[in-house]
Amino acid sequence: MKVNLITPHTSLTDGGIENTGYLLAESLAKMPDIQISLVTDSDSVCPRDVDSIKIGSRTHSIPFWIKIFIKLLTRRADINWCLHWTVAVPCLVHRYITHTPYAVMVHGSDIMHNIMQRKRNLLKVRLNQILRRSVLNHASIIFANSEYTRRFCAGMCQNKNIVVIHPPMGFEPVGSSVSKRTYTIFSIGRHIERKGFQDVIRAMAALRRMYPRIRYRLAGDGPYHSRLIELTQELGLVDCVDFLGKISEEQKRDEFQNCDLFIMMSHTDEEHCEVEGFGICYLEANAYGKWVIARDSGGVSDAVVDGVTGRLLPDASPDMLCGAVKEFYEMKDFDPQELKRWAARHAPENIARQYLENIGKYTR
Repeated sequence: MKVNLITPHTSLTDGGIENTGYLLAESLAKMPDIQISLVTDSDSVCPRDVDSIKIGSRTHSIPFWIKIFIKLLTRRADINWCLHWTVAVPCLVHRYITHTPYAVMVHGSDIMHNIMQRKRNLLKVRLNQILRRSVLNHASIIFANSEYTRRFCAGMCQNKNIVVIHPPMGFEPVGSSVSKRTYTIFSIGRHIERKGFQDVIRAMAALRRMYPRIRYRLAGDGPYHSRLIELTQELGLVDCVDFLGKISEEQKRDEFQNCDLFIMMSHTDEEHCEVEGFGICYLEANAYGKWVIARDSGGVSDAVVDGVTGRLLPDASPDMLCGAVKEFYEMKDFDPQELKRWAARHAPENIARQYLENIGKYTR
């Protein structure tokens, strides 16, 4: 099978969608019956041993679409596989001309209605909605990263061929995790209000009274970073909250290895049309046998199996969070191997096979 894997992003290693494209391309290239070409812009870092088609810088959508369309005409494939709905526009036109099927991946925030984004031009918003709906309606198959995303997508298009496949996790644990309790909580992610790191900081005041040695180690950066620091200072928690900034993959592995549990209380931000479509970081924690605590929002329930790999909470109140942390530290039958097995199910080669099986089913 010949596959054109098309991505709109300038980096195939930073971020969830980008990392998914990188891992899928890498896995598909190793399969003997698959001939894959990665169609991307000239700034992307692509996996080794993957045939990449660079089409210049992604400056404006229409010129970029035209370049993609021309490449698709010269590099015909059995299916054009789009990592984002925006790069499926030329594939829609290409299908009318060559009858080549195309698949589209949807992730959550990318397909949410954006009419509430007041700063955007209303005409542009409407045009995006029309294009998005048309692309989704005519796709041979739509891949949703969670059941939440599938339901959302089904409500905005008429296409019935929507299949849920979780994102691949390329995070490989190094070394053995620390088994003794260190009373250390770890979080990592972009510092935006939606990620809910402020909820963990607010809970730390009560947690410190319960566990005097407890520490909260927070990695990452972003526009909400200064507010998180201010909140820590206001609550007098400077001595038990550590801001790590951006950390390397090696440092991230060390943090997962040495913490007791991982917390990220993401919630849906309707005003800015953002949602946690899945949450690969929960699986990364599970890969080290670490229990996770999350908020039951968006597609998080696909990543966290409540009571098995972690705990899903209905809200992010300090009392709710403190109760979940206390429950963890008093847990008697906690099995880290069960968490590791759950994470291993999302290995890139396993996820790639699921995609191919469904492509074969819906494009015969």
